[in-house]
Amino acid sequence: MPQKKSYLRLSIQMERLKLELYGNNAQICLKEVSKVLDRMIHFQKYEDYNLDLTDEFLANNDVTKMMNEFSQIYEEYRTNRVAIENKKIVELDKGKVESMLDANEVTKNITKLLFPIQRDRVKKIIVHVKGVAKEEAKKITELVGQEMQNADIYPVFTKSKVSSHTIVEGIFFGDFMPEFEED
Repeated sequence: MPQKKSYLRLSIQMERLKLELYGNNAQICLKEVSKVLDRMIHFQKYEDYNLDLTDEFLANNDVTKMMNEFSQIYEEYRTNRVAIENKKIVELDKGKVESMLDANEVTKNITKLLFPIQRDRVKKIIVHVKGVAKEEAKKITELVGQEMQNADIYPVFTKSKVSSHTIVEGIFFGDFMPEFEED
């Protein structure tokens, strides 16, 4: 007796997620959809953390893949974000204006970014830098790496339409102590 073929075509669109799934085996596909939805519920449970992250960061496919992978390993995560003012440099001979970061401001803001995080418990970090050239962004992630030497760092860089500030934000995964007691 020939076996019936099953297939699935599914499209889910939410505020911060668009999922399209096509497959030849409906049963396997539905299991995968269930896993994705479980992870989404997990992240929405802690939505107060997600409010601090930019849409570009959360909409990045690589970031969502890493978030899914890391959240399967570590139940707890923390987020934080800082804005660093860009200094304007006017080059009259070249006829252009460039943005540059002040090294002291960067160091101060990296300390501010990491201050509320239980550093010794962080295992994986996704760091997003938005608003400066890639070379400057790499320097920022290197500073984070110097402060968080026991954690694996995954950098993400995006450009910004706002030239006045550079945004640095991170999702920190690890075995954190509870921040509050549950009743």
